[in-house]
Amino acid sequence: MPTKRHHYLPQCYLEHFLPTDEAKTFWVYDKAGGAPRPQTPINTGVEGHLYTVIGPEGDPDDFVEVGILAPADGRVAPILRRWAEPGAQPTKDELPVMGEFLAYMHSRVPRRIDHVREFAKL
Repeated sequence: MPTKRHHYLPQCYLEHFLPTDEAKTFWVYDKAGGAPRPQTPINTGVEGHLYTVIGPEGDPDDFVEVGILAPADGRVAPILRRWAEPGAQPTKDELPVMGEFLAYMHSRVPRRIDHVREFAKL
């Protein structure tokens, strides 16, 4: 059974926006309007089956999530935690990992996915 909850804003990234180390929520402002609301990283920037594709046999496949994005998030999480420490400096080995992560961040959001789907229709 494929995973369902796909984060286009990884939790390991969002955790660095919590106002304190003890805080569990931050304030979310919806572009569509409405009042700001407190929200946890696990429930922010997530969409059901966002990266699920239907395979040739008609079966759902979540390889993009579990084979590409989740491992990339896992590689960058300790780097983000270390960089949050006072006086931390990036190492030469961390920069390519962060570059890969930032490239995924640019391409994994719903708006970019919609652009690709629209382009594919041409």
